[in-house]
Amino acid sequence: MYERIVDEATKQISNYGFRKFTVDELTAELGISKKTIYKYFKSKNELISAIVDNFVEMEKKHCAETMAGESSWMDKFQRLFFLGIKYRIPLRLVNELNKFFPEEWEKINNLKQSKLALGEKLLVEGMSQGDIRTDITPKIILKSIDMITLNIILAEDFYDHDKITFNDVLEEIQQLLFYGLLKRD
Repeated sequence: MYERIVDEATKQISNYGFRKFTVDELTAELGISKKTIYKYFKSKNELISAIVDNFVEMEKKHCAETMAGESSWMDKFQRLFFLGIKYRIPLRLVNELNKFFPEEWEKINNLKQSKLALGEKLLVEGMSQGDIRTDITPKIILKSIDMITLNIILAEDFYDHDKITFNDVLEEIQQLLFYGLLKRD
């Protein structure tokens, strides 16, 4: 039952947002009582916390699997930062989490810091193998990715009209990072 509640709440959050989804709608969709929900979660916020925890754990597992693999540093880097997120998360939800659920946002931020540290190791590996220029600083590259992503997340007017997802942003940043802006003949 726990998983059913989390799965349905995740769907409703995708549709309505973290603040607008209701326990009443959740119980109606699942055909259960509020008492059943509150048997597993003390509050709506605790349910949201469980959803964020689930996401963070899945991403940690993905990071560990990525780093343990036998693929190249570049494949690992791409999987870690650009191909790993399984859900096409609307940016409005990421922004809402940042604005209204600071404790949950902190969990996401801690995950991000771990991923940045792994990314730095991979960029250094790419440099030592001669694949990446040695006149760049990995921390600056990673901070740039982080800042570009964060600024786009916080720019509500940017994504409200364009229906852009977090994965869309990551795919564009990847293209810029690896292939630049200039056309090559």
